[in-house]
Amino acid sequence: MIEKLELIRTYLDENTNILSEPNKFQIQMVEGDSVFEEAIKFLSDLEPLEELQWDDNLCRSAQEHVDDIGPKGLLLYQSSDGTEPEDRIAKYGNYIDSLGENIDFGPNDALGVIISLTLDDGEEERPHRENLFKNDYKKVGIACGSHKTEYKMCVMDFAYDFIPKSLGKEYSNNKLKSNEEFNNIQKELNDMKKAKEETELKYMQMKNDYNITNNKLKESINEITKLKEELNKSKKIIEAQKKEIEQLKKKYNSQNQKFEDKLKDFNKFQNLIIQKDIEINELKQKLKQYNNVININNKNEEKKIDKCVCFISSDHEITYAIPCSGESTFAEVEEKLYQEYSRYRENNNTFLANGREVLRFKTINDNNIGNGKPVLLISPS
Repeated sequence: MIEKLELIRTYLDENTNILSEPNKFQIQMVEGDSVFEEAIKFLSDLEPLEELQWDDNLCRSAQEHVDDIGPKGLLLYQSSDGTEPEDRIAKYGNYIDSLGENIDFGPNDALGVIISLTLDDGEEERPHRENLFKNDYKKVGIACGSHKTEYKMCVMDFAYDFIPKSLGKEYSNNKLKSNEEFNNIQKELNDMKKAKEETELKYMQMKNDYNITNNKLKESINEITKLKEELNKSKKIIEAQKKEIEQLKKKYNSQNQKFEDKLKDFNKFQNLIIQKDIEINELKQKLKQYNNVININNKNEEKKIDKCVCFISSDHEITYAIPCSGESTFAEVEEKLYQEYSRYRENNNTFLANGREVLRFKTINDNNIGNGKPVLLISPS
């Protein structure tokens, strides 16, 4: 109902107070938007009510009124002959405790009638709304039909309870002709009142239980709302921490990648240093050998050689020998040997010595001493 009122409210022109629902006649409202606001608040605060029970005799009373004033175009609760609603209803039976009647005029469907009576626009005390939601009413009879000037009308007759008029018995102004019948009816009324009181007591107990349960429910809802708020705050904190963690991960990954790159460069540099150390050691070794040879050569440069100087073939056999006199120095013998080597080298790098081919000369270069001269092997004479 509240959702429907909110929807209908959107079709109201607040400047003119004209309600223009789609596919319906326009309605000139008296109070405008304020009546919607009040009705919505009323329904929001309303406690649950028992369902009204349909009563055929109340329905007959309502139908009689529709058939009476509708064709005449009257807008009255009284009949066209002046009969009051209570007297009209009494023709169909006796009501118990409470009685009421609502009439809605206008081109409304069933829901439109309920909304019109709930709004009760222009009525200061809202009597139609009060009848519609009154807890004293348990039964209802409804009749709708055509109206001469208002297009349609709908009558609702309410009562706490209604005792239909028995066939063959006449009622006048709710008074019974027979005392016996009156006593029977009175007994029935007393029983009904007792049942009503018991029902009302049960209702009050149920209402009290409902209020207690409702209060607990409200407390639970409040606690749930607080928990939801705390959960939302925790979620926001977790999301922020997740973002911070992601940023830290990215920063760590970036730093880690830089570290790995630096480590690779360091390993390359370390390997390069190791390689250079190897080369340096090799050079040191060569330098040591070179220095040893230099020292030997320096010692032997002026030394007189009285030994035999030889060429060596690839199979390490002596293939050619130059005899040396004790008057020749090492340098002189070396020069003579080199000249012999150069002379034979011109003839396709080979020569015959003692009838054998010299396949290779071991040179000073082979011993990493340099200058491409043959090695001089000094052997005993």
